[in-house]
Amino acid sequence: MNWFDAWYESLVSFRSASARQAADKRIVLEEVDQRRDLFDRHLNPRHCTASAIIFGNRGLILHNHKKFGIWIQPGGHIDKDESPWDCAIRESFEETGLKVLHPSTGPHLLHIACHVAGDHYHMDFQYLLIGEDRDPIAPSGESQEIGWFDLDQAKSFADHSMAESFESLVQIDLSLYLDRIETSVWRR
Repeated sequence: MNWFDAWYESLVSFRSASARQAADKRIVLEEVDQRRDLFDRHLNPRHCTASAIIFGNRGLILHNHKKFGIWIQPGGHIDKDESPWDCAIRESFEETGLKVLHPSTGPHLLHIACHVAGDHYHMDFQYLLIGEDRDPIAPSGESQEIGWFDLDQAKSFADHSMAESFESLVQIDLSLYLDRIETSVWRR
């Protein structure tokens, strides 16, 4: 199965946890039905992006978005011929310097969030990723305000747009994912 078909299958089977999530899922499905190119930000002002809810033994990773000045998860635009879940991995590394992995069960779509982003519209696919246990080091050109936060800290100052992401996160037994990681996996 190619990545687009796998992505579409994950979209269709995604179980919305709220009315807002269900509405955002419908928006994306309508865009697909209209056969628009959802993955090229230059062709379509309404396009898909991918981001990562990175967690680990230290909590969650957040950064202060350098353009919008809000504390959110790492993420960004999907490159040509790149799957959204691969984009989440790439963007996470580019913005945090951390090695991150999908859970051993494969990419886990945690949340779908549609929103205006400047002069265009993002349909963001948020994937659950596991981060290595070290301090993030953002490369130059990326937000330098970045760190691990426990869930209560993250909830207290993260942008309000992350509230549903946090709700989706607390519905998962994260210890199941952490128990499956072998330290040798980070030595690659």
